[in-house]
Amino acid sequence: MIRRDLSVGVFVDLKKENPGLFLIYALSLFSFVNYNLSNYILGLILIYTTINYKSFIEYYKKDKLLIIFCIYMAYIVISSISFVYIYPEIYKQQVYSIMWWMAPWAFIFVSWIVRGRHEIIYNMFMFCLLGFITNIIIKTDWFLIDEWLSGSRYKFGYPWLLTSLYCGIFLSCIYIFRSKFKKKYILGLLAIVIIFLFFVLIISQSRGMLVLLILLLFFSLIYNINNFRDKKIQIFITFLCILIFSISQYKIVNSRTSEEKSTYSKILSSNINEIPYTSIGARIHLYDYALYLVKEKPFFGWGPGTSATRYLTTREDVEYPVNDKLQLSRFTHLHNIFLEISVRFGVIGFIVHLLIFFYFINICFFNKINILKDNVYTFFLTFIFLNISFNMYDFRYIYKDYRYVFIVFLGIFFSRYMHLRNKITLAL
Repeated sequence: MIRRDLSVGVFVDLKKENPGLFLIYALSLFSFVNYNLSNYILGLILIYTTINYKSFIEYYKKDKLLIIFCIYMAYIVISSISFVYIYPEIYKQQVYSIMWWMAPWAFIFVSWIVRGRHEIIYNMFMFCLLGFITNIIIKTDWFLIDEWLSGSRYKFGYPWLLTSLYCGIFLSCIYIFRSKFKKKYILGLLAIVIIFLFFVLIISQSRGMLVLLILLLFFSLIYNINNFRDKKIQIFITFLCILIFSISQYKIVNSRTSEEKSTYSKILSSNINEIPYTSIGARIHLYDYALYLVKEKPFFGWGPGTSATRYLTTREDVEYPVNDKLQLSRFTHLHNIFLEISVRFGVIGFIVHLLIFFYFINICFFNKINILKDNVYTFFLTFIFLNISFNMYDFRYIYKDYRYVFIVFLGIFFSRYMHLRNKITLAL
């Protein structure tokens, strides 16, 4: 069966597309469930793209993304190989870092397969949600539910903060696309899913995600208040959500904040040596350590595969207090993506990553296409806001439990941009 693919202006064979669609649906599902299997699926997607390379090149020929991708790949490879010779004892980490930093760019293959088609996008969202819930059900010890109800914190098969991020993403997704779900049985099912996600979010006890979701709901309230007459129900639901979030999490947030009171006083005293290694205090120490490392190697950093906490704390030439180094070595990363990039790549590398970020900002706000009227891009802006904010107090960009999710969602969003860029006016 042949039809015209409006996203690129060429004819495509739908039968030949089926393997690609199967692979991206599988990636959407297993990116939350099985990371090793996701790796193999990504490999198959690369093979599928190679077989259909003419269509792939045609898709991107009017955009600069492939050029940016190639330049960035060259930069990462050169940087990694250079530091293999500087720190030969961790050469494996430097070589593997090529994959760590390049893997998220696999979104370009997902985008090409999706081509901005809304029916495929919605299917991918559903597979992602199914994968997340399935992973929680499988990896959770449900016999501990009494402890959770008593105030204990739980991970649900992910790191604590990542659990809360994914809950925030899917709750936002359901809220933004709520008008698309009209059948009663789907609404009933979604109500159960919302309650479940909300329950998981509460048990994960993430203060940061709670604040971010309330902020998003507040922005939505302000945005819609101008059309009060037309959006009374929507405004009421938004206000109700803010109220429920605030009341349900107040006790937990207040309890965890009270534990940090002594930390706050030490932070205000400006004496970092007196700050204890609590949840917030540890981050202050990590950030101070990161700034020290940047000052030591400001231009090109310590290497894309160099762990500041697991490797540099053991080096004698890093003249940082021994007691602090022992404490810092307990952490897997610096808990801030901007500092992590600055330490590994230096100021030069930070600027490179910043320019790529501005490329995507330009797509969102400074082009002739009014993408902000598109629901997918409303969700995209929400996704970016949640992820940038999340990576301000955590760092998971190169980790497997985050990498594939980023590939899937960014692939969806960029495909929608490519779709609209080619003057497709189909509304979601």
